[in-house]
Amino acid sequence: MRRPVGRLAALLSLLLGCLVFSGFASLSPARGDGGASSSPSRKGKAAAKPRVVLVLTGGLRWDQLDQTIAPNLARLGASGTMANLVPVSTTRPACPVDTWLAMSAGRQISSGGVASTPTCTQPLVAAGAPLPEWGRYRAALAQTSKRSHLGQFAELASKAGISTHGIGNGAAYALAGPSGVAPANYTAAPGADEELSNLVSASASSHDLTVVDADTESYASDEERKLARSLYQQERLKEERKAKSPGAWRSDGASDPAPTSGASASPTVPNGTIPPDTVDGSDSQPGRRIFSIINMRRVERILQKIPSGTRVMLVSAADIDTYTYMQMYVAADVGKAPGAPIPMGLASSDSVRQKGIVQATDVVPTVLSWFGADRGAVTGSVIGSRPNTSACSSSQACYTERVDALADQARHSGKMRTLRGPFIRQLTTASIVFFLVSLALTAMPLYRRVLRHRSLSLLWSWLGLTIAAVPLASLVVNVFPWWMASNARLALFAGCWATAGALAALALATGRFWAAGPLLSLAVPTAAFIALDAATGSHIMADSVVGFNLLTAARFYGVGNEAYALLAAGTLLGLAFLGERIRLGRPAEPAREAVSTREPALAHSGVAVRRNLSAGSGGPTDRMVPHGSAPSGAEEATTTDGTAGGGPPAGGAPGAGRPSRTGVALVTIALIGLAVAGVDALPSMGADFGGVLSFLPALFLLMILVARIRLSVSRILTIGGITVAAAAAIAVLDWMRPAESRTHLGKFVQSISDGELAEVLGRKLGTNVRLLFNSTHRWVVLAGLVLFVCALVDLIRARPEERVGPGETAMPGGGAKPAAGASREAGLLEGDRSRKDGRSEGGGSAPGGVRGLAALSRCRAFMRRTWGFTAPVDEGVRVPLRMGLLSAGLCLLLAFALNDSGIVLPGMAVILVMPGLVALWLRQALKAREEADSRPLRSDSDRQALDVRKEAEE
Repeated sequence: MRRPVGRLAALLSLLLGCLVFSGFASLSPARGDGGASSSPSRKGKAAAKPRVVLVLTGGLRWDQLDQTIAPNLARLGASGTMANLVPVSTTRPACPVDTWLAMSAGRQISSGGVASTPTCTQPLVAAGAPLPEWGRYRAALAQTSKRSHLGQFAELASKAGISTHGIGNGAAYALAGPSGVAPANYTAAPGADEELSNLVSASASSHDLTVVDADTESYASDEERKLARSLYQQERLKEERKAKSPGAWRSDGASDPAPTSGASASPTVPNGTIPPDTVDGSDSQPGRRIFSIINMRRVERILQKIPSGTRVMLVSAADIDTYTYMQMYVAADVGKAPGAPIPMGLASSDSVRQKGIVQATDVVPTVLSWFGADRGAVTGSVIGSRPNTSACSSSQACYTERVDALADQARHSGKMRTLRGPFIRQLTTASIVFFLVSLALTAMPLYRRVLRHRSLSLLWSWLGLTIAAVPLASLVVNVFPWWMASNARLALFAGCWATAGALAALALATGRFWAAGPLLSLAVPTAAFIALDAATGSHIMADSVVGFNLLTAARFYGVGNEAYALLAAGTLLGLAFLGERIRLGRPAEPAREAVSTREPALAHSGVAVRRNLSAGSGGPTDRMVPHGSAPSGAEEATTTDGTAGGGPPAGGAPGAGRPSRTGVALVTIALIGLAVAGVDALPSMGADFGGVLSFLPALFLLMILVARIRLSVSRILTIGGITVAAAAAIAVLDWMRPAESRTHLGKFVQSISDGELAEVLGRKLGTNVRLLFNSTHRWVVLAGLVLFVCALVDLIRARPEERVGPGETAMPGGGAKPAAGASREAGLLEGDRSRKDGRSEGGGSAPGGVRGLAALSRCRAFMRRTWGFTAPVDEGVRVPLRMGLLSAGLCLLLAFALNDSGIVLPGMAVILVMPGLVALWLRQALKAREEADSRPLRSDSDRQALDVRKEAEE
């Protein structure tokens, strides 16, 4: 046993070393899509400081851009970088002030939004005066981050010597200092577009940075917001009457100005008064488009008078509605601006890594980089672009192709945001129904009436495999533009289920050649598809059902939580079968099974097979003998490994294959597992920190099971230490990269150094608990566990003759009976020496533990009578299946505890794996009955066993 332990320890060290080495390989940051950065060097900026105009607006989208209305805006986009901008993501519909405050702090200040009313009212701002509710905003940020503070943008600009000028309410918030006072040179935005354009032109000529709020429309324009506003007023008045509070209330629905400090000074939005964010923003109504056109005309007038040599950035911060939709981003030089020119093409950033997509928090780092200023604790990344080799104008096809691509991208993300929730609910509901109905149909009374028929059994297996194939089918369908269909919902739902049905039919066909074929032919390709996409940029998982939605801004690349559950489960199951196949050095031979194929009758009748190994014209023959009798002459009992006489398997020690083959199996599992772990964990690919902490222990457990090494406390601690070391090494290596290039792994390390670990863990734990009680995945897991424990657990249990120990004889229905002289306690455990009232034969009370074990024994006997009538699975399938399920179970248990998505991860894995186990169970039940009925009975023992089976069925 020492040699396998030494080999395994060496492999564990190799895993850690390779992961750390791969982390070093990813230290150099990638420049947005592989292209050049749009920011010049510090030396160049110090020599020639650019003049920048940052235009903030709302409701501008690429699918609504009309060149006849905004020709200057079209020319600006054609001459610079264009992108879809992901607005600040909040649990409630965001207001423009959320974006203004995010610019001021250099990060999003609250995940729930900061608006105190359902409507986004315009604040009253005056030069040099305190900004309304600044203290409440500051308190909200303090609960999110201790490292950032409001006014950071203004501080960094001042330190860099950048002269600034704010025009409009949004500019006042963005350029305000930490004290919350509007800049002294602040100017209110004129209502007339012509006056505003003249003011911006004059400011751009005299200031380094001009920030202008050109938004004239707010969410209050939307009818749904007006209804919510009325409901809010009613709820607020009720609360005031209950509390007997004289709180003032204005007719416009806004609360009175709050004190300058204290989060509690602001009113709380009543639950249910804000409409849910479920409106499909891809099909905007004509009434809503009017407000976008108003803002577009205002921006167009500003661009007409921008002086030459000015760098312009246009940011549409939020849509004009209760939903979230990708907005317009443009950055370009008007004429020749100082410094390196902005390249033309689709923009991208290191924080998103998706071509043509940036997020709102990337705006401030990009502006500061143009001036060579220090970015401090600002989050986000510098926006860059892959430069084009030739110029492009708004009248050329290169420009229209980019606009069409951005519009298509935004529609895809918007449709997925709307349909992802209903699709997941449909999938989980179908899974729950399938599991519960399978539990009933596989019970003996219903099975012999329904699923005993081959056609119905295959049909039910196909239905289950269709559910298991949905995750893979959804990724395949996402390759095609389903979102462009006239009925996108029908295209997505019907396309996924139809593709899943076809994949399930192919998987079911593999069951003719291998019992585990249906299970592995779906689990392994699903994991392989996810790993390949994560290694190549996560372009297919982006805006997919089992991937991530870009509009939610929770993840823009890498392996999401649902995808990780599928990746881990499929990989561990596949590696278990692969490792056992290599260890044995040969495929399983059904002809050498320990029990006759005329099961379940023979399996539960206490009859085993003795194989006559003597030479003869007919080859080896079988003879049924009772368990416990010894072979004689040229006969010997076959064991569960397909070897003779209960001795060691061919070429190795007991319980292990040949040493060389075992080593090869471990190396293969280690290399493939390392590759998958690297794809999942490395910042340049999967960027999944929690995945390392759960996948590596499961991988090590699988290697231990394949090597037949006994677990001990020291080995468990070693596995845990190596896992934590590998995860920490990758996270620290990512943290060593520049701040703008870090993934959430490095940001997590930074949060620890900033003393924010407790807040981060608290948020993740809160999300985990919320999903545990609200997500439908909890019912998927519960239904799957009940089905597995009651009906499917025999698929991985040892055969009856394997559980027969020295001095024991096989019992009908499996298990063993103590021989003469066995201890009295053993009899008590079986319940045969305790009466129903729990009192022993001597009149005393049986111990409580004994009564509990007796009840458990009766429960197990009931489940075996009801569901345990299938033929045991072939050894070549049962052993690796047990290894794979054990390792996958450990992985998902750790993932549930460590990940903020919690119950969602085991739920997705159960959807992938459990239907394959049901198909395997039905195959074994059907195979046992057909073969037992088709073969002639050759002995009295066979006839007796058949009678036992018929009695059990009746």
